[in-house]
Amino acid sequence: MSITNPSERRVVVTNAKGIVCWDLEALDSQGCGGPPANGGAVGAGFLAEDKPAGALIIRTRDGRTWFSVNGRCDIAFKDNKGLLRV
Repeated sequence: MSITNPSERRVVVTNAKGIVCWDLEALDSQGCGGPPANGGAVGAGFLAEDKPAGALIIRTRDGRTWFSVNGRCDIAFKDNKGLLRV
């Protein structure tokens, strides 16, 4: 999901709530979490290697700010397969 941000101003999300599942094989704390996410940095194979799995990721480039969940960079994630509960 993204929003237009032509001046590329800093975006801050406040009061983020909900649960997202990035791994449909593991619909528990290993594959689901809230905005603060679970555990420490996940490493290679995730969108943001320095953030926990499930963390809210915000990136601004080319006049847009993008919001995503830190999930695996595999085919299922690229195909937007997951579960969001708010």
